[in-house]
Amino acid sequence: MEVDTLSFGLPCQNYRIRYEAIVGERLPAPYDFALRLLRMAEPMRMEDFQAFFGWNATELSVLLSFLSDSELVAERSGRLSLGRAAVRAFTGTDDEHDTPMLSSPSLQVETVAFDKVSFNLLDPTLGKVHPAAALPLLSIRERERAANGAQAARSAFERNFTEFWHGRPQFNPELPLPKQPSVIEVEPKAIFRRELTIPVRLGGGPASWVDLDFADLERTGRQRSRDELITAVRREVGDDPSPGDEHLALRCLEATGLPFAKHLSRYRPSQWARLTLSQPRIEDAQMPTVLLCGSAISPQVRQQLMEAAVEREGEVALPDAPLLWLRPSMPLWGVGSAFAHLGADLARRAAHSVDGAILLCRAREERLGPEAVQRKARHTFDAVISLTGGSLPGALEIVLRPKIWALVLVHRPEEAKGLPVGTGMWTGAPGLVTSVERVLLDCLKGAKGHWTRRQRASRSDPIRLLRGLLA
Repeated sequence: MEVDTLSFGLPCQNYRIRYEAIVGERLPAPYDFALRLLRMAEPMRMEDFQAFFGWNATELSVLLSFLSDSELVAERSGRLSLGRAAVRAFTGTDDEHDTPMLSSPSLQVETVAFDKVSFNLLDPTLGKVHPAAALPLLSIRERERAANGAQAARSAFERNFTEFWHGRPQFNPELPLPKQPSVIEVEPKAIFRRELTIPVRLGGGPASWVDLDFADLERTGRQRSRDELITAVRREVGDDPSPGDEHLALRCLEATGLPFAKHLSRYRPSQWARLTLSQPRIEDAQMPTVLLCGSAISPQVRQQLMEAAVEREGEVALPDAPLLWLRPSMPLWGVGSAFAHLGADLARRAAHSVDGAILLCRAREERLGPEAVQRKARHTFDAVISLTGGSLPGALEIVLRPKIWALVLVHRPEEAKGLPVGTGMWTGAPGLVTSVERVLLDCLKGAKGHWTRRQRASRSDPIRLLRGLLA
């Protein structure tokens, strides 16, 4: 079950590479058939050869002139047989239906992109960095190699030539792979970044687990060629990326009257995941509560956010209330394009509100300070509020449309340490929504906030706005 996706900035560089390779080329059909016939029936009388194809004297002369000049056919005493070049032209030795190829040196000029972390060929499917993304940049351990990029690119190109050739748009699987290229010149070009995304999966069964899924990287290129990149990702994630205060978050929710919190504390994330699949809804007289497992950008939670929120908002008269999003204290949360797109989608749904969408963040984030949050948030959110009191546990995430619906997630690891998994619920029940509002109201003391978009700047202070809205 996919419960999250982590995103990283991958430093890359283009190189213009001039090289020479022995490239195979298929022969035109008449020459191809002629060589195949001779391979099966050589030596062959000229008359029999001509009669087999039904060519006239002129056609036969043109064909034999080319084949003889290319040393593909030799003629002796009126009999035809394969020439020296024809032996090399057949890519196999036993298959009489093998296709003859003409091989010749070919000068090629290509622009090739490598990542600077492992100096492997860049996956062309990796997306550009979204303007709202605040991606942590994967560190380059081999500084000397990166500094001498042209030489590293030369070695990487030769080492990964098969992968490169198969990835060319004009690649023809019916043609043989060129022989090892001879690199003539390597010229460094543009430096840029790409977004590397790694799914996080939760495995059930007796031995449950949560881990990064590197299957796509492991299947790419030569065997184990992406090990260095995988190591860099694990190094960036760290041994214990969870906030570590999930028990405090559960007690905080219980204290505000959210009955699901006590229910949640009895289940590990893997058990909660199975529950969300077998019994996803808790029926309520007013509104069902939907149990969820995963981050906001995981398939299950994202679908619930988009579908249930729309359904609920279509049933009620919408108050003039913004979308509120309390981010958890996790450095890798919300940094990629998937979150940027989700946030933008939800913010657009709140666009009719005078106050739009507001991001709430804790003042002391581990690696992503409030300034960076505010700088990136302007692409998605209309205001940012920094909670200086620190009263809310870092494992807690809340998405709220006051008076309408609420989503609450507690991010906790499967074991004592490890990758956190969001576990929680979505509800439109008025009583539960009010309880979630109280959680946010209690932490607004000492908070600081400002509008990130000019059209909102004339509005009242966002802190005063929220206090009035949640009171």
